[in-house]
Amino acid sequence: MKQAYADGKALFEQRCAQCHTIGGGKLVGPDLKDIGTQRKADWLLQFIQSPQRVIQSGDPTAKALVAPYGMVMPDQALSSAEIHGILTYISQASRGANTVSAPPVVVPAAVAQPSPAQVIAGARLFTGQTRFTHGGAACISCHDVNNSAVGIAGGKLAVGLTGVYATIGADGIKAMVTTPPFAPMAMAYEGHPVTDAETAQLIAFLQAASLSKAAQAGTRISSDMLVAGGVGMLVILAAMNLIWIRRKKFSTKHLIYARQIKTH
Repeated sequence: MKQAYADGKALFEQRCAQCHTIGGGKLVGPDLKDIGTQRKADWLLQFIQSPQRVIQSGDPTAKALVAPYGMVMPDQALSSAEIHGILTYISQASRGANTVSAPPVVVPAAVAQPSPAQVIAGARLFTGQTRFTHGGAACISCHDVNNSAVGIAGGKLAVGLTGVYATIGADGIKAMVTTPPFAPMAMAYEGHPVTDAETAQLIAFLQAASLSKAAQAGTRISSDMLVAGGVGMLVILAAMNLIWIRRKKFSTKHLIYARQIKTH
């Protein structure tokens, strides 16, 4: 039991603490305090190993569990013994006096109304107009945000972030940015950590995007993009017209025949 607890604690801190707490409230995912008494062990084993498969099977409990968060936990490459250790640790920690929260990150908390400067800085980081200090990929490569500060549609590889602040809050966004729980995101930012200041700016932008979500309906393309697209189309049409005017109007054989007739 002691060994299972120790192994489970290490695995929880490595694989789970970015998104979950034990008695510390919801983060990216739900609070796991007393989860062992709320769900059967077999169900927890299957869900932790492959939440995608359990949800796709139509399991109503799984669907209800992920619905408030707008995203699904990635499948975990964990053995049954490792999951047993994690559940043992969660069970023991649930009975303890101290709550287990996500690793502390020194980032200024989002305020009720972020400053315009913070929002603009966060939007520029999101779109890649301002590069991250350590060279990480721009958020828009994989995520979409429906906001006038962005204007164009983002990538579809990952979940849209228009309302993410309302769903997981500042603490959840901090956890996602500083310790990415999803494999593609973790690989993209491996060796390219986002700084505390940049995290705070992204939070401010996503907070503003969430607050203005209703007013941004339908905002997908900025006027600059429309003008650029129109100019580009005119240039292409002009080039096609020039090529058409200078086209060869007769075959080579026809021209040779015409010269021969003219000579005789």
